[in-house]
Formats: sequence, C-alpha cells, structure tokens
Amino acid sequence: MVRVLMMVHKQILGAALLLMCVLSAPLLLAQEGGRAHGGAERVLDRDAGAGDSGRDAEVDRAERDAEAARRGAEAVEPVRLRIISRQPRRSPVAAEPLSPREERRRAARLKQSPRHLESLDPEFRERVVAVLEALRAEGWEPVIISGRRTTAQQKRIVAAGNSRTMNSLHLCGRAVDIADARHGWRGAARSPDFPFWEALGRASRAQGLIWGGDWKRPDIPHVQSRQRCR
Repeated sequence: MVRVLMMVHKQILGAALLLMCVLSAPLLLAQEGGRAHGGAERVLDRDAGAGDSGRDAEVDRAERDAEAARRGAEAVEPVRLRIISRQPRRSPVAAEPLSPREERRRAARLKQSPRHLESLDPEFRERVVAVLEALRAEGWEPVIISGRRTTAQQKRIVAAGNSRTMNSLHLCGRAVDIADARHGWRGAARSPDFPFWEALGRASRAQGLIWGGDWKRPDIPHVQSRQRCR
C-alpha cells in the first residue's frame, strides 16, 4: 500500500512540474521577444540617428557654402555695374542742348553700353572698365557704342565705309568704340582735338591699350588690346 502511494505521489509531482513548464514557456518567450525587439529598436534608432546626422551635416555644409557665395558676391560687386549706374559729374565741356531725337539716342547708348561691355574678352574688359572709370572721374559720360561684333556685322560696317578691315579685333571682343553720351560727334566733338578724345587717349594708354587716335588714319573712338585674335 505504501509502495502504491509513493508511485502516485511521484506521478503527481511529475505532472505538476510538467504543468509549470507549460505555463512558464509563453512568459519566457515574451521576455526574450521583448529583449530582441528592444535591441532591434535601439539598432534602428542608432542607424536613423546616424542618417539624420549625416543629412544635417550635408544641409549645414550646403547652407554655409551658399552663405559664403552670397557674401563673396556682395563683397566683389562687378566694377562695370557700378560704372554704369554711377551718375557722372558735370561735363568738363558744356554740351549743346539735345533735341528729342538726340536725347532718345543718348538714352539708347546708355542702355546698350553695359551689354557691349559684357561681350568683351575678360582681360580686355577689365582694362576698359579702368578707362571708363578714369573718364568718369574727369566728369565725362563715356559709353561703349560698339563691342564684340559678328562677322556679318563687320561685313556691313566695311560695306558702309565705316571700317577698312575684316580682321578687326571687334570680332574677338578685344576692341571697343567709346564716345561721350552727351556730346557724341556733334559740334565741337567732331574735331579730333576735342577734350574728350584726348582724355580717351590718355586713359587708354595708361592701361596699356592702343588708341585709334594715334594711328596715321585716326579712328578716335576706337580702343583695342595689344593682343591679337587667336
């Protein structure tokens, strides 16, 4: 009888242990899953943080570059634009009154001059800028009336008798024609001895440029580089 009771007791203990294992298994699995999920979230958060940090660094770098470019553009304002916008002083020589037609022509030359300036070879353009500044400092109102030309334009100018060559430096942007917007070629300005032309010659020579007024056949508005077209 005692032996029977011991066998029953062992069976009951075994069943109880089995029941405890069965009941605790889901809890253990849930704990392991929670730890795994938490680890995965930490990995994802770390990776996301690294990605965000990289993108933020790129954005900051781009913003710094843009700010540096803006400040550089403000600090290095093109001199040629300042020249066009600055109001000239009173002319050293009193200009004759302009008719409405002549006033419109003057306004057109002032408007076109910046475009002619922009068309020039860069190295030559900077020298021309210095010439224009020197003339304005004396009170003149210099404008570029001709800059870079196309072959077709040069052909028309030669056909009209206003040029004698198809090898002009105008074709490569290394020559300009400059006049005073208020005087043009009217009245006293028709003379090669007119003070503006003399000032143009001085300013051009000071920049190492060739002035057409020094030629045997003078071309007094003409200024060109010493470098030939390539």
